[in-house]
Amino acid sequence: MLSEDTRRDLRQLLPAIKALANSVEKSLMMDIRGTGDVAVKSYRGLHSRVAAALPDDPYITDALALDIAPDADDRQKLALVQMAVSQLTTYLEGLLRVERDTSATAYAPSFAADIEDLKDLGRELRDRIMATTKDALRRAMTEIDIDIDLGEGKRKRKITINTPEFDDLSGQDLSGRDFSDKNLMGVDLSEALLMQANLSRANLRGAELDDANLEGATLAEANLEGVNASDAIFIRANLQRANLRGAELSDAVFEEADLSDANLEGANLPDAVLQRANLRLANLAGAELADANLESADLSESNLAGANIHDAHLANANLRLANLAGAELDDANLESADLSESNLSGADLRDANLNHANLRLANLSGADCRAANLESVDLSGANLTAVSFREANLRHANLTGATIHQTNFRDADLTGATMPDGRPYEPGMRMTPHPPVPPVPPVPPVPPAPPR
Repeated sequence: MLSEDTRRDLRQLLPAIKALANSVEKSLMMDIRGTGDVAVKSYRGLHSRVAAALPDDPYITDALALDIAPDADDRQKLALVQMAVSQLTTYLEGLLRVERDTSATAYAPSFAADIEDLKDLGRELRDRIMATTKDALRRAMTEIDIDIDLGEGKRKRKITINTPEFDDLSGQDLSGRDFSDKNLMGVDLSEALLMQANLSRANLRGAELDDANLEGATLAEANLEGVNASDAIFIRANLQRANLRGAELSDAVFEEADLSDANLEGANLPDAVLQRANLRLANLAGAELADANLESADLSESNLAGANIHDAHLANANLRLANLAGAELDDANLESADLSESNLSGADLRDANLNHANLRLANLSGADCRAANLESVDLSGANLTAVSFREANLRHANLTGATIHQTNFRDADLTGATMPDGRPYEPGMRMTPHPPVPPVPPVPPVPPAPPR
């Protein structure tokens, strides 16, 4: 049964979910272009809040998680969001309706209450039987002797089967142990010492790793989906191609860890330390990275679409060819970061520090760079269509060859900047689109209709 707080949260989210459904439907009907990424970001934001309210509901957390192909076009994105948001609305309305009906029968006659008590008793009995059977089977399988009679004159064989138990390993010293390919699903490893342990390809889905020490451990291709590893230590750990989708990793330390090609979609990493970590080709779409430390990290070709990177530290980070479409980078420190050829379309860069950053050939179309510090930034060849640089610091910036169309430079400081046409900025100079927009050719006159 849902708690009153959960019901209240879901009721408050429903109007926003329905509003998104209506907007997506209108966009599809009217064929409005350029709304796909916004719809995906909105849905993922609402879905993450619903998943936080119903963390134990696999239909919400897994089935309704939006998986968008990299090559999906705008209309395909809208269609996927429409299907997902429709299912989410129907499911939540049904869930709240059942809860309301259940609450309404709380004061029904005692006979109905007795029936519910019997149902609860049946569920409890079922759970106890399953748990007891599971424990009995585990104990029975710990050591089994099997005698096989192979016939007259042939010897018997004795087979011993040993099944280790991994129920609770919290606080234990497991340094250097080999758990490769083991099933550790849901196991409690909190505060365990796993330095230099081998957990490659291990199944740790839903495991408890909070405050565990995995320094130098190998977790390559391990399944850590939904794991709780807050405050855990992964210094110099190998997590290549590991699955950390939806993992709780707040305040975790991944300094110099190898997370290349890992899946961190929707992972929660606020205040995490990822200095000098290798996140090349990693999937961090929709991840929570507020206040995280990513200084000098390698995020080249990574996917950070829709991620929350508010107030994060990314000085000297490598984000070349990264996808940051719709990412929230307000107040982030990107000083001297390499963002060349990256996709920052629709990103929020308000008050961000991009001093001496490399944004050569980057796509910033529709980005919000109000009051950002872009001093001495390299924006040569970048797409700055519909970008807002209002009150931004662009002193000594290089905009050579950049595309400016509907770009807002109001109250921006362009002292010493090089403009798209190669000319130095001069106060009062006219900001013309670059490259120049070709004139619209005249419409040829319509020939007169032939006489009948």
